[in-house]
Amino acid sequence: MSEVDEFLVNPEDAVEGEGYIQPNIEAKLSSKKRQECREIVQEIRQFGISQRQLVYLIYLLSLDLENLELMKSLTKQIGEQRDNVPLTNKDLGNEIELPAGSKIIL
Repeated sequence: MSEVDEFLVNPEDAVEGEGYIQPNIEAKLSSKKRQECREIVQEIRQFGISQRQLVYLIYLLSLDLENLELMKSLTKQIGEQRDNVPLTNKDLGNEIELPAGSKIIL
């Protein structure tokens, strides 16, 4: 079972207060094409991007959609939800990593 599989549940098993993710949202793509998509996601995750970067990446990908209504819908949702994803030091360009127990004195 992969990490993603842990999030996929039957609607009847959903617990109040927890989100339900629709499994197998893309049933019309061949299994080979779906696997290619999963491999692309794995490659992106290997870059070690933050959640905020991931949201921005999804936004950029949505801009490439040919379906204008779908693009508008996705970009609107991303715009409304992006502030729910906190910024990290990495997002702000503060990528200095100090050894454990070290402090910066200003």
